[in-house]
Amino acid sequence: MNKFSKIGIVIVGYICAIIGAFAAVYVNSLFIQDPNAASSGMSAFSDALLFVMVCGGLAIVPTLLAIYFLFRGFLKSKSIQKNNI
Repeated sequence: MNKFSKIGIVIVGYICAIIGAFAAVYVNSLFIQDPNAASSGMSAFSDALLFVMVCGGLAIVPTLLAIYFLFRGFLKSKSIQKNNI
């Protein structure tokens, strides 16, 4: 797997996290009976909080994958340097 495909996988993971957060906010808005009855500021804050929580939770996966790709390459280069000495 080359460098560009690894970067692409991580970017697609972040895009999926953002899409998942938008979907969660949309599904939440479907369950609100009358959005005009609630205070609009409180409703907007709860939507923003839901978006940040879901996006942050889903973004853990591509972040860990990026860290894995970085450290795996780093450890490979360290072992190559160690064997050449």
